[in-house]
Amino acid sequence: TSKDVVDRALGYKSQVGSAINGTQLQLEQALALPAAESRMERVCSPAGACGFMQIIPETARTLGYTGTDAEIQRFLLDPANDQINIARGEMYFASLVARYGEEDAVAAYNGGAGNLNLPYDRNTNPEALAKSVACPGLRAYQCTQDVGGAQNTGFQQTRDLIERYKRYKEAFRQRLGVM
Repeated sequence: TSKDVVDRALGYKSQVGSAINGTQLQLEQALALPAAESRMERVCSPAGACGFMQIIPETARTLGYTGTDAEIQRFLLDPANDQINIARGEMYFASLVARYGEEDAVAAYNGGAGNLNLPYDRNTNPEALAKSVACPGLRAYQCTQDVGGAQNTGFQQTRDLIERYKRYKEAFRQRLGVM
């Protein structure tokens, strides 16, 4: 249940608090992201994102991890490495929030920062151009309009994650007594 996820996440409050020290992230934001991404379980997604912070090997390498995809995934799932997983994931999230703002940062963390401006990039492909026409002024993940007769469901997982993140953030605000 959501309460169980919040309770599990609060068990890592000190590690998360240490990880965000010196950033502009608030504790409820930093707790909400792994709660929404992994429900605070050491799992790998079908896309290969692993650990509480659901880091994919490609992103992990930019955060200082080394090794093959399988080695990185094993590292991220090892309970002995929870603090490193949390610290690097939160550092990455903080950089995205500073660059894009909170909601877009959650979308970038989940779907890749390169996908944020997809509809505006006329050099990518015709589908991207069609999306920009269908949803002018919106990010790719925000566009739900029909594109070429088909509904844009490509970012539904990202939209769902953003909604979970918002619910968890509010739950953490209440539990932490943040106004």
